[in-house]
Amino acid sequence: MSIRGYFHAALYGGPLTQQWIVDSCVKIEANRVKYLQTHQPDLHVVQYNGLMDYLNTRAERENMTVGTIILLTSFIGSPKAMKEGNQDKGPRRKRQRAMAFCGQFGKLTFFLTLTCNPKLSKIPDNIEAYQIPSNRQDIVSRVQQLKLELMKDVQEC
Repeated sequence: MSIRGYFHAALYGGPLTQQWIVDSCVKIEANRVKYLQTHQPDLHVVQYNGLMDYLNTRAERENMTVGTIILLTSFIGSPKAMKEGNQDKGPRRKRQRAMAFCGQFGKLTFFLTLTCNPKLSKIPDNIEAYQIPSNRQDIVSRVQQLKLELMKDVQEC
């Protein structure tokens, strides 16, 4: 979605562009799942044979069928990726600290949500005159990220 030159046809689409982006992401995700489904032997899934035997036996008793795909930790959203995300590993350390905080003090009372004003001067200055901020969410999210980084600098002082 990078912009090269003056005219970019996809940016004139508005909501259609957003739908196209979502559809493209769904296709990519479907291809990733299909790859994992067809390459299970290559992914050393033999270790799960005992589990599969148990599931097949139980399914036979209950007149059900079992179709299982073992997802890797690199597959975002898989149970393994979620568990690894809660471990103390690299950039995910902040989430670990937040969970430790909840473990020590109990459930949180307040949940803070930050929003971005699309009329901030930086957003209209960086989009074309024919565009509206809701159609250029990439610009809006970049400005929001810059604002969050400024807030971190203030907290550290």
